[in-house]
Amino acid sequence: MKPIICWITALILVRGTFAQDLNSASFMNDVLKYRIRDLEKKDDNIVHAETGIFTIKKGVASDYTARRLYPGNVYTIEVFTDPRIQDFKLLVWRSVDGQWQRYDSVNESNRTRLNVQSIGDRETISITPSEEREYAFQLISTSYSNATGRYAVWIRATKSGSSSSGSSSSGSGSSGSGSSSGGSGSGSSSAKKSYLSCDYSSLAWYKKDANDKWVLDGDWTRTDEGSMFVVNPGWTVFEHTTPAMKSTYYVQSSKKDGDVYSYEVKSDVGNNYTFQVDLKNSKMDIIGKNSEGRWFVRRWHFKSTWTE
Repeated sequence: MKPIICWITALILVRGTFAQDLNSASFMNDVLKYRIRDLEKKDDNIVHAETGIFTIKKGVASDYTARRLYPGNVYTIEVFTDPRIQDFKLLVWRSVDGQWQRYDSVNESNRTRLNVQSIGDRETISITPSEEREYAFQLISTSYSNATGRYAVWIRATKSGSSSSGSSSSGSGSSGSGSSSGGSGSGSSSAKKSYLSCDYSSLAWYKKDANDKWVLDGDWTRTDEGSMFVVNPGWTVFEHTTPAMKSTYYVQSSKKDGDVYSYEVKSDVGNNYTFQVDLKNSKMDIIGKNSEGRWFVRRWHFKSTWTE
């Protein structure tokens, strides 16, 4: 417990965070970012990371989101909530013959036991699958003093037999599938980062036609500007550096369609996008809305890709 609390304290000192900021989306995104950096310094393989809103009215942090887990690995899930969520239970479900069955749960802590101003509750749970199956997680409110608030969750994988901190019970993952070799998708057990170097991008706009289908609105506009995407080993965090700025995107879910890997991501300022990575054709599409609510697609063209 103490090493984890130390990095949270360090984050607050760096940010100069006041009590009223502890409930903000910005703070929870920073919690996620600093925790991932802390784990990656130890060569941990982060396979999923996300933040979200815990809605007490329905008693569940999110709909069931599943991730396929594989034998030979130990998966550890850590969940933090902001001070408004003072006590929750983490439930793990497993898919058996197409039906979700309750697998395990944990509720070992609460705000009083933690005694940390910046955190409402924290739960950790781990699982070592004996066979390939889908698992899902669910947060349940257990305190009448809870209110709607925010949570952060990350999932890390280590090879069976290596050391892994956390509960000795079971754990789960969230949405996403696929494998990565040399940076081709999520779920990789490789400890190498992937580098996607771009030499230019193209921008186009979307609109709906008479049949209510999305089509391109006008021609592509080319911008000759280099940039670099750096992706962590588990393909759960994208860092994008351009001449003007640097942004971080956290994967919420992922799927594979042929040679294209699609990622639903949230930026470090809370914006949502879809990343579609096509390494075979040396391109990556970013789909989202601008500040006026207009849909766009920006296509980045890869000059070179590698891992190290």
